[in-house]
Formats: sequence, structure tokens, C-alpha cells
Amino acid sequence: MCGISSIVSKKQCTVPSLMIKNMCDSIHHRGPDSEGYFFGSNFALGHRRLAIIDLTEDATQPMSFFGLTIVFNGEIYNYLELREELKVIGYTFYTQSDTEVILAAYREWGNSCLDRFIGMWSFILFDEQNNLLFGARDRFGVKPFLYTETAEYFLIGSEIKQFTVCDDFDARLNKKIAHDYLSNGLLNHNNETFFEGVFNLPGGHHLSYNLLTHEVKIKCWYEPNLSPLKNLSFEVAIEQYRSILEQSILLRERSDVPVGAALSGGLDSSSIVCLIHETNQHRTNFQTITSCYEQKEYDEQEFADEVTKKTGFCLHKVFPNLDDLIKLDVLDKMVWHLEQPFSSASHFSEYKVFDAAKQLNIKVMLFGQGSDEHSAGYPEFYMIYYLQLLKSGKIFLLIYEIRMKAMLENKSFFYQCFLFIRFLFLNSLVFWIKKNLLNIVSDSTWYSITKLNVFSPNKPSPTFGIFVSRDSIRRLSIDQVFYSSIPYQVHSEDRNSMMHSIESRAPFLDHRLVEFMLKVHDSFKIREGRSKAILRKALSGILPDLIRDRVSKMGFAAPDEIWFKQNAEMISEALIVAIKDSQGIFTDDLLSNYRMFANGKLAYDNRYLKALTLSSLIRQYKLKVD
Repeated sequence: MCGISSIVSKKQCTVPSLMIKNMCDSIHHRGPDSEGYFFGSNFALGHRRLAIIDLTEDATQPMSFFGLTIVFNGEIYNYLELREELKVIGYTFYTQSDTEVILAAYREWGNSCLDRFIGMWSFILFDEQNNLLFGARDRFGVKPFLYTETAEYFLIGSEIKQFTVCDDFDARLNKKIAHDYLSNGLLNHNNETFFEGVFNLPGGHHLSYNLLTHEVKIKCWYEPNLSPLKNLSFEVAIEQYRSILEQSILLRERSDVPVGAALSGGLDSSSIVCLIHETNQHRTNFQTITSCYEQKEYDEQEFADEVTKKTGFCLHKVFPNLDDLIKLDVLDKMVWHLEQPFSSASHFSEYKVFDAAKQLNIKVMLFGQGSDEHSAGYPEFYMIYYLQLLKSGKIFLLIYEIRMKAMLENKSFFYQCFLFIRFLFLNSLVFWIKKNLLNIVSDSTWYSITKLNVFSPNKPSPTFGIFVSRDSIRRLSIDQVFYSSIPYQVHSEDRNSMMHSIESRAPFLDHRLVEFMLKVHDSFKIREGRSKAILRKALSGILPDLIRDRVSKMGFAAPDEIWFKQNAEMISEALIVAIKDSQGIFTDDLLSNYRMFANGKLAYDNRYLKALTLSSLIRQYKLKVD
């Protein structure tokens, strides 16, 4: 796991060595083990290395073979298998790294080598024969690849802060993205960032830069086959699911440094830890970390302890505290590394897990990200499934599923019906009002505390009720995997892990598993009132029953409302600073509304944390706000 940098002079000049070094120095945290540079006639490549595979100096980057030079961030988990395949063809290898395998694969198969990789990556490769830079990003954008353009240079990096060290980079707030965030809560929903003119290469895309003509071409290379598996039985699907998941975990255990796992106590992280134990039962030195809270409704120690009892692995517990987040300037540190604001303190829980891993010298951590999106783990999937059953006329099955969910959650059948009716009609009415009356009806409370309503708000998209455009579990899963939830989740996990110089791996985001789950029938995901039915069945006898049968969901949640009410004086002082730092975006009404909330006169709203984090971003990066 590393950090990559590239500078191209559009005026065909030699790139100053100090400039590329400054870019790399700004991301020292991504690669504290070593640094390296490569200079061409009008470009330069830079690399910061976090050594995970082949710890010797032989694997230092930039690496050059076959007239190709690469700087690479990520892991190709199946590099050993590809290495043997390339040896048969006639290639000889001089290192034990996956980096060299990429070079040989590109030499042999060209751009199509990407289809053969199982892993997460972003890399920049100098192809001397064709005089171009070739950059690529993994299928789901797990590893960052950012680019921008100034008057003199075309820049590529792992983080935006690398661009800010360049004299002619103009740091301006992207008003459209800021509005999408403040008004609709959207993050990482397109290729734009909070910095005007800075873009993400989308996941599953590659970029080529002609060093003579300076022509840039971006193309999608990953086009998954998501044709439904119509004749697959639930029993066969269970076996295939477990086989793919086991393979995914085994590949992600490959490492020359210690590997551990985040253990929230939920279904996903517990599945990873229990499968590691199942496939390697003599292993006793595996370590897990969980985030805990004094508030019972946010605490999952009971479930994490059950997994520990089952596996015998060592469990470390951390206890996040709001005082640390605010008083110790951890909030500023997180915003600096995330390079965007956040609206939930759950990010702080994740931060504390990685902080503990660093203290324990665990350099690779397995996380349960991805399963909720492709296996229907979020509450909204139930409503979409009920809507699907209603539209298809399966009324008896609809009643049965609602009844089973009510029984599992100890709620009445009529209450569950009310939730579905509210989803169908009340949320639909709200959507219709926003869609048709947006220009004359607004949330007066919101617009009294922010001036971002002048940013030309976007029309809302239909995501609820009878107007919903994603009217099946499969369609909603595809949206969450490729366009909404996963892009946001992987951004947060990458930055939270790399600020601690730790590599994070997500077995549930193996593309083979994702594609399989997007092909299976929706009823394999929600069944008898439970989500992730196929996962629960596949791990029967492996997961403790307390975990496998649980219906509650948290996953490193945080008691935001409690924290913000119990620390009114500290938050008030922080909001005063935030209003000042926002350059006029937030008004004094923000503080007034917060004090009314603290006094019990208003309900909690995450706008307070939004204001703290966006203002921190503007202040720390000296963003210009027009």
C-alpha cells in the first residue's frame, strides 16, 4: 500500500525535482518505508512505499522492466497465480513482488491485463515504446486516483493535498459538491471533489496521457456481466457463495507483515473472523479490534465477545470519546486526511480502530465493507423488496415477510405495515413536493443557517415510495455498489487506514463475489424476515448462533446525538469558530439552532457536524469561497 505521484509539463519542460519530491512528502503517511523517483524528458513519477509484499529493497518503486516503469498503490491478490502463468509463457522474475507481475502482465496482454487482476489498485505506468502514461483504477475504486490540470502541468496523485504544494494550483471550493453535501447528504456520488477542478478517475476506468500531444483519454475497462442466474437453486447458491467468500479471504490473508481484522460484532466482520478460524484452526496469534461505547444501544461488545469465545483470537477494545474528537483536534486531522467533510461520528469509531491497530503494529486490517450493498443489508432493502412483491401481485408472500420481520423485531404486524405504507405514500408525497415545488418551497430552518441555496440546487432523485426508480433489490444494489454507498465507504476506509500507515482489505468487495450476488435472485437475500439470507445459511455452524440470528445492525455506530447534547459548551465554542471559518456559508442561526437542540427544543440534526467538518476543510486547505 503506497502513494503515487505524477507531473507532466505541458510545455515540454523538465519537471523540477523538488516539485515531485514535495508531492511525495505531503503523503509520507501513505508510504513511510521508502521513496523513489523517475524522470522523463517532460514528466516525473514519484512513489512512497508501505512495504507489505516482498519487504526487500528489490521491490522498491518506481520499478522498471521491459521498457515500462510503474508507480503502484494497492495489492494484486492473485499475483502468485499470475506469476506462474507468466513463467510458463517464458517470463523470468527478479523480485517477489506483485508490482513486477503487473509489468509483465501489461507487457504480455496490454490493457486487458486488468481483467485478470483480483485486487485493489491505482497505478501510473510509463510506456516508453508508445511514449505515454497509462493509469488505471480497480473495479470499485478502492484505491484513489485523482487528477487535475494547471496552466503548466497535468498532475496525478493519491490525495488532493499533493496538488496544493504546486505553486499554480488554485484551491477553490466546489460549490456544486458542497451544495449536494449540505442539502442532500451526498458524498462521492460522482467524479468531482470538494476542490474545483480536481477529479477522481472512476472505478473500473483507465487513463492514457500522450506525452507528445498531451491528449488525455479516459475509458471504462470494467463492464461486468450481471445477467441474472435464473436457474440457480438457493441450495447451490449457498455452496457457491461460501466457496467464493473463502477464496476471497484466503487471498487477502497474503502478506509479509502482520494481519488483523476489525470486529464490530456484526454479521459481516464476524463472518470474516470466523472463516479465518475455520480454515486455519491451529492459528492462535490472530488479533481483532472493536469499537465500544458506554451507551448500550450503540455497543456491540456482547457480540464481539461471542466471536472471540468461538475463535480464541485476541480481542482489543477501544472506547471513542467526543472530547478526543474535538479537544485533541482529531476532527481536524480526520478532515485533513479525508479531504472532505463527514456527517457522522461513526468515522471516528473507524479512526480509533486503525489507531489501535497502529499501536499493535498490525499493518494489514480486514474489514467487512461491501456486504450490505450487494447482499441487502440496509433497512431500505426491505421496503424495496415489499414494493417488488406488491407490484408482482405476491400478496401472501408480502404478508408473510412483513409478519416474520415483525416477529423477529418484537414489533406488531400492524406497525410494520404502517412503516411500509409510510414508505409508499408519505415519502412519495415529500418527493413529489420537492420535485414540483422546489423553487417556491424550502426548508426555512436550513436556509436560515446557510447561504448555499444560491448554488443552483439539483433536482431530487426518486429514491422512496411509489416513485422509486430502483424498484428491485438488484437495481438498488447496483446503484449502491457502483454509484453511491461503496464509493463513499471505500474513500473513508482508505483515508482512515492510510493516515495510520495501515492497509485495509475488504473480502466482500472481491469482484467475483459482488458479481455473483448481483446475479442471484432477490429472494436469496431477504428471506423469512431476515436480510443477507444467503450469508446466514452459508455460515451455519461456523458463526455463533447469537451472531447468525441477530437482526439488529450497527457496525461501528456512534452516539452522535448524546455526545452533542452532553457537551453543549464545547460544541457551541466549536460552532462559533466554524461559522467564522466558513467564509459566510454558515450564519449565526446555526449556533442558535444548536442551542435550542441542546435545551431540548429542537430535534438533533447532523448539520452541526456537517458545519464543523466543512468549515475545517475550508480553513485547513485555505479554500477560496466565491
